[in-house]
Order: sequence, then C-alpha cells, then structure tokens
Amino acid sequence: MVVLSIHSPAWGSERVQRFIREHALRHPVAIDRPVTRFLGETAMRYGVRVLPVYAVIDRSGVLRYLGPQLSEVLTWVGRLLR
Repeated sequence: MVVLSIHSPAWGSERVQRFIREHALRHPVAIDRPVTRFLGETAMRYGVRVLPVYAVIDRSGVLRYLGPQLSEVLTWVGRLLR
C-alpha cells in the first residue's frame, strides 16, 4: 500500500513544506501543477471539488473510491488487502 498526498495550489510551496515539517509527514507529498488558484491539474482530472478528498486506486490502476469519507477509504483498503 502506498500513501501519497497532493497539495492544493491554494497553498504555496513554502506553506506545504512547513506543514510537512510541523506534522512530521513521512509519505510523499506531490506538488500539483496549478490550473486555477485553488485547483491543480491532478485534482481537475479526477473531478475533485472539495478538500480533503481521498482516493483508493488498486494495483491495476483502477480508481475504486474517490470522496471525502475516511470510513470508505478504510473499507476499500481492507477489501483490496484481502
């Protein structure tokens, strides 16, 4: 399983770096290419309209869940790890 965060262009890179340090994040944090002030290219391609949003992608690259519910993420991760 891989955990990855993608930043919102609403936050500048300095703010993202500070957040990573303050919260001691150990997983990769990708910097999304801005399309608008608030949305990046990746977010637009996946149809993200609210933050935070979680995505579960299986090992074949199929998007299994995209939404704001952490409980759904846990359900899907459990299914995929079985």
